[in-house]
Amino acid sequence: MRRYAQVSGTFFTLFALVHVSRLIFGWPVRAAGMDVPVWVSIIPVIVVGGLALWAFRVAGASSESP
Repeated sequence: MRRYAQVSGTFFTLFALVHVSRLIFGWPVRAAGMDVPVWVSIIPVIVVGGLALWAFRVAGASSESP
């Protein structure tokens, strides 16, 4: 379970970093023919960042148990 949580946390972190990069650099995104505002990336940064923290906490907790 520890390895799964580490891998999940890594993917969530990378996904959050992509959205942070979009916020910093203002990369355009177009979905279904509509432009997606840059500020929308704040939502996945918070959600996916929280999932990354949670996954790493689970990985740390499972390494302490026998």
